[in-house]
Amino acid sequence: MTNPGKPPGTGAFAIEKAVVIIGAVAAAGLAVVHGTGLLLALVTGRPLPSFGAARAVGLLQGAPYVPGIPPAVHGTVIAVAAVVALLLARRVLRWRTYRAAAPKQRAVDFDARPGWATRDAVRRVASAKAILAQATTLRPGLDQPRAADAGYLLGTAHAEPVWASVERSILVIGPPGSGKGLHVAINAILDAPGAVITTSTKPDNLKATITSRADRGPVGVFDPQGMLGDGFTHLIAWDAIAGCENPMRAATRAEALAANTGIGDSSDNRVWRVHAKTVIETVLHAAALDGASIEDAYRWMQSAHALEEPLAILQSHPAACATWDDRLRALALNADSRFVGSMLSVVAAAIAPLALPTVRASLTPGPGRPSITAEALLAEAGTLYALATDRGAAASAGLVSALIEDIAYTARITAARSPGGRMDPPVLFLLDECANVAPIPS
Repeated sequence: MTNPGKPPGTGAFAIEKAVVIIGAVAAAGLAVVHGTGLLLALVTGRPLPSFGAARAVGLLQGAPYVPGIPPAVHGTVIAVAAVVALLLARRVLRWRTYRAAAPKQRAVDFDARPGWATRDAVRRVASAKAILAQATTLRPGLDQPRAADAGYLLGTAHAEPVWASVERSILVIGPPGSGKGLHVAINAILDAPGAVITTSTKPDNLKATITSRADRGPVGVFDPQGMLGDGFTHLIAWDAIAGCENPMRAATRAEALAANTGIGDSSDNRVWRVHAKTVIETVLHAAALDGASIEDAYRWMQSAHALEEPLAILQSHPAACATWDDRLRALALNADSRFVGSMLSVVAAAIAPLALPTVRASLTPGPGRPSITAEALLAEAGTLYALATDRGAAASAGLVSALIEDIAYTARITAARSPGGRMDPPVLFLLDECANVAPIPS
């Protein structure tokens, strides 16, 4: 009878497999006996033995395989040979393990993972030739553009140069000390053909590139927290009021400031952030229309009573944006004092850095801090370094966000009115430590 739990022929296959293994081991044993016998004969000058399976088995019974060589000596040589073979095998395995873990081999294995670009893909999409094919579109003002005019060299992959076009958005993620600044950020700043706007929490990139960038155009450092000190020669001031006669620019700056209140889009308290934005944008608009300073705007946003002054400007000025006085009145003169208090607390969080004179000084042009405008920066292919953090009493990430949003808005308008619908030369926004310096709402 057959066992219903086993497939037909399973037992016969197991027997055949066992016979093959036993035969292989026996053949290997005979080969070792004969090989060591030949070695002993060569070393001692004895006649070379002829192969014989019966004589090899006889060695186990005490009969010499090589005439004149005692079986004990032959057995010792076999044992030594076995030990040497095991050590060699262990060495080979260790070498293969080390080679698999070596940096170069890891890089090769990493590049070979599914989903990663092959050499053909790099040549097709990210080579200098691929960049040059787009160059006339990316740089309409150049007759014979080079790859460096329309892209950034990032490094190599599969021994092929890897380029990224100037219109690509690039996200670089790595732990501290992994070379993001040294190998990517600094090179991009130095290679940028047009204006550069870059952020950071520390001045490393600035110090490595500012001299070279100063040879190509105007350079300015926006340092609202005073990291570099008042004596730094390239400090600039950004007049956050200038340009807010345009309601769109006032709204853009206000959105960036309100985004740094800590209230997210999905929060139940998002409505308070919207109210704070309304107050800030109407105050900025009123200040610009009246020729007021950032000191005035800051004072106006301290209380509901103080908001009556910008409200009066919006009501009487002929260039004021229609309905903006009504929007501010509905908030500042609301009959519910708790509503007004909650709203002003969110406004206070958005403009908290302005409480410090150092921060307000960075927003007030003067002899030691010339003014910078987005229009001049873009037109002259200048470089703006913005230093700030979102920590501490002087945290001014919101101001940096507002400045960058203003420049980005101006760049979009300029591009839309330029040949080909793009900036030429292109603008590089290199936002190092973006999440800690300038979380951009847009």
